[in-house]
Amino acid sequence: MSIILLVLMNLTFIMLVYNSIREKSLSILFWISLLIFFDLPHTLEVIRSDSSLYSESILNQASLFVFTFNMLFIIMTSIYNMITINNQNTLNMFEKKEVNKRFYSYQLVLLVLSLVIWSYGLYQVNGKILGSTWTDMRNVKPLYSMAGNYLFLASVGCVFSFFYLKRKKLFLISLVVTFIFIILVKSRSNIIPVIGPFFIYFLYKSRFNIRTISRVLLIGITIIFSVFFLQQFRYIGSVENIEFDTIIEVTQETVESIAEGGGEFNLRNGFYLFLENRNNFNNFNEGNTYKRLLLLPFPSSLFEFKPNDFAFDMYNALYPSRANQGGTYHPIFYGDAYGNFGFLGFSVAFLWFFVFKTLDKILIYSRPSVTISLLAPMSLMYILVARGAIYNSIAFLFWSGLIILSLSFISRLKWN
Repeated sequence: MSIILLVLMNLTFIMLVYNSIREKSLSILFWISLLIFFDLPHTLEVIRSDSSLYSESILNQASLFVFTFNMLFIIMTSIYNMITINNQNTLNMFEKKEVNKRFYSYQLVLLVLSLVIWSYGLYQVNGKILGSTWTDMRNVKPLYSMAGNYLFLASVGCVFSFFYLKRKKLFLISLVVTFIFIILVKSRSNIIPVIGPFFIYFLYKSRFNIRTISRVLLIGITIIFSVFFLQQFRYIGSVENIEFDTIIEVTQETVESIAEGGGEFNLRNGFYLFLENRNNFNNFNEGNTYKRLLLLPFPSSLFEFKPNDFAFDMYNALYPSRANQGGTYHPIFYGDAYGNFGFLGFSVAFLWFFVFKTLDKILIYSRPSVTISLLAPMSLMYILVARGAIYNSIAFLFWSGLIILSLSFISRLKWN
C-alpha cells in the first residue's frame, strides 16, 4: 500500500511539473520546490520506513493527502485547458522589450534606497553597519526592516532587467548593490528574487536542449546552495569577521548540511507531527492562515480581530518547551494546509489554482517592464509558499507589486 501511494504521488508531481513547463507558467518554481523539499525526502522516508521516527500509517496519510491535493490540481488544469480557447502562455513576456529608461532608473534608485534604509536601521541598533550581526538584524525597528524589504523586492528585479536589456554597466552596479544588501541583511530569502528570474528566463526563452538543461540545473543548484550557505554564514557574526579560512569552513558546513538533509529538507517533519496528533493543538483546524490573508491590507495593530500568524502556533506545537517565545515554523505547503483544515486542507487546491492562473495572466498582459520586474517578487512568493510561509510570501508580493505598479505609472508621467 505504501509503495502504491508513493508511486501515485510521484506521478502527480511529474505531471504537474510537465504541465507547468508546457504552459510556461511561473508555478514551475512552486512544484519544483515541493519536489525537492518534500517529494524526494518523503520518498526516501517511506522507502526507509523501518528507521523513520513516524509510523507507516502516518507516512501513508501524508502520501494520500499530497496525492489528493495534486490530483485535484491536475483535474482543474485539464478542465481549464478544455474550456479555454486562447490559452496564451507567459513566453510572450520575453518576446518584446520596452525601453522605459526612467522606470529602470527609478528602480535602481529604490534599490540603493533599500540598502540605505537597512543600513540606518542597523546603525540605530548598535552603532555599527558592517559590524552588525544576525541578532542585530532581528532587532531593527519594523519601520526600517519592512520599508527596506518591500523596496528591495520592488527594485531588485532591475538586476535581471539590465541583464535582459544588455546594459552591462547598470547590471554590474545593481549586482554590486544587491550583493552588499544580501551580505548585510543576511536573510536567505533575499537570494531568491535575484536568481529566480534568470532560472525562468533560461528555462522558457531558450530551446529545450542539453545546454538549456545544464543552465537551469546550475541556477537551481546555485539557489539551493546559496540559501544553505547564507544560513551558515549568519553564525560567523558580522561581515568584519570574514576571512578566507572562515569562508572555507562555512562552505564545508553548507555541504554537510545539504548532505545530511538538514534545513529545508526537514520541514516536512512538522506535517508528520500534525498528522500523528490529528491537529490536536491550539488554534489548529481554524483556517487562520487564510483568514489572515483576507485581511492582509489591514494592520494587526489596528484590527484586533485579525488572527495572529499561524506560523507562531505551528512553532508552539513543534517546540512546546519554547512556546510563546516568538518563534515561527513553516512545515511545507502541505503541512500548513493540513494544520489549517485537517484532511479537508486538500481543497485549498481550488484557491491556489485560481491564484496561480491569475498571476500568469498578470505577467502576460502587463507592460513588459512591469512583467519583467514582477518576476523577482513572484519567484520569491512561489518558493516561500511551497516552503509553507504562506502569509509572508503573499504580503511581500502584494506590497512590492503595488510599488512596481506605482513606479510604472510615475515613470510614464510627462513632466513639464
